[in-house]
Amino acid sequence: DYRIPGLTEYTYMVTTSAEGYVEGKVSDLSLKEGELRNVNFNLVKGCKITGAVKDVFNGQVLESAIVIAANVDGDTHSALTDKNGSYAITGLAAGEWDVYASKEGFINSEETAVTLQTAGSANRDFALLPGASISGRITDSNGNPIAGAIVFAEGENSSTGSAITDESGYYKISGLTQGDYAISVQVDGYVIDKQDVGEI
Repeated sequence: DYRIPGLTEYTYMVTTSAEGYVEGKVSDLSLKEGELRNVNFNLVKGCKITGAVKDVFNGQVLESAIVIAANVDGDTHSALTDKNGSYAITGLAAGEWDVYASKEGFINSEETAVTLQTAGSANRDFALLPGASISGRITDSNGNPIAGAIVFAEGENSSTGSAITDESGYYKISGLTQGDYAISVQVDGYVIDKQDVGEI
């Protein structure tokens, strides 16, 4: 049994979760001042997606890559890969999920559709392509480094990225796809600068 005390008159959404089970949810629960409402949940055993993430070139496993699953209802679940490059996303509802993998310095994988049956499981492995990078240093007109500047990279192929300069003014934007890029710099008190860097 559970009890949530101290609620004011309002319309609430109540959720509950347990490892390995699909999240339970009750929306638009209207409570009056001092009202006690009984809300029970019958949780359903969840589905899971497992697999591994590797470097596409050398086959090396990638630790701390994030794998994200999303469905048409807007629900998202994610998991990080371990030192063996393995991941497990649990507690998924039955149905179709779009899954992709991402890691800093690598290009995001394409989404892959996974259809799960009730309490079922599926395996999806990903091989990520190391991305290109743009790096440099941001200084003022006197050559002094500017820390905390935001550097944006925008490619003709819709690939984008950003980074913040460190105390010495250096930045690095990684995980970019090949193509032509323009970078712009934004920092308080300075005029925004933009320049083409060409193909990377």
